[in-house]
Amino acid sequence: MIDPIVKPDKITDLEDGEVEVLVHQIVKDLSGNELSNGQVKHIYTIQSGLIQKMDIA
Repeated sequence: MIDPIVKPDKITDLEDGEVEVLVHQIVKDLSGNELSNGQVKHIYTIQSGLIQKMDIA
């Protein structure tokens, strides 16, 4: 099991109705050892005001 911490750094509305969120992500194991630390891009597809899909790039 892992313990992720994700904090948004930048939110961008894309032309095709998607929303791109650049996040700083820290992932630790349950003992507190850091497994990764860096930026990840989340891309949300929104329809009728609801999130339909989230991709991690």
